[in-house]
Amino acid sequence: MSQHGGQWRHSRSRNKRLFTMNIPPASLPRLLPVWAGLLLAAFSGILMACAFIPVDWSGCVWIGFLPLLTALWYGRRREGKRGMLAYALYGWMFGVVFYGISFWWVNEVSTLGYIPLMIFYGGLFPGLWALVMGVFFRPDARTLPDARLTAKERRAAWKTWAQGDILPSASAALAGAALWVCLEWGRGWLIPGFGWNNLGVALYGMFLAVVIPPAKGSKVLTWVILVSMALSWMFTWIPALNHISSGFKIIILTILVAGAAAILFPLKEEQANEP
Repeated sequence: MSQHGGQWRHSRSRNKRLFTMNIPPASLPRLLPVWAGLLLAAFSGILMACAFIPVDWSGCVWIGFLPLLTALWYGRRREGKRGMLAYALYGWMFGVVFYGISFWWVNEVSTLGYIPLMIFYGGLFPGLWALVMGVFFRPDARTLPDARLTAKERRAAWKTWAQGDILPSASAALAGAALWVCLEWGRGWLIPGFGWNNLGVALYGMFLAVVIPPAKGSKVLTWVILVSMALSWMFTWIPALNHISSGFKIIILTILVAGAAAILFPLKEEQANEP
């Protein structure tokens, strides 16, 4: 019995050593497959298209680039001409999906014009952006914490890793934003009259970004905003009111809300004269 117990303990100890030996040391994330990067880029294009009409979920503009940046920056850096081609291909896929959905109405005018427009024009500028982001603005990949550390040491190592990654990633993101703005300007300059769907256009409908800063300093303005939102919802969903056009709805709500606020909460003379 003791002999079998000794053999069992020896086997268990040997398996434990083998398991410990098989734990990978600190290493970089593996290279992302090209097909996975293309799927991420396409998903990013769908998110960005949702920020514009007809979906008009303007908040998507803040997260739309995350899948594409994951494809460009995850894992080891791609080297050589194949790596540059992969980065450009990710951007091209993003642009074709993004502009292909946003400019679907062009297909109603001319299918023969829509297809080459999306393939060449839609993917050109995003492809250039992704190429520069992947080759020049890509943060250096940092070694992941060692998997053989204890739980406490691993948590501390991951915290240190994340803190060291914030500044390079933020710098690269700001550089990428500046580059995108330059390419949008170039797109509108090279093809005048077709600088549509610039990312800033998606922010026009972000009501919260417009009203929150002034509302924080005035309770009256806060209530005016809440009442305006409630009335707007009524005009949208109540059957007797939802047939009114958006233009007349804005005029009616402006007169009602602004007039009521002026009567109930008139500004004092010194407040009215403030710049």
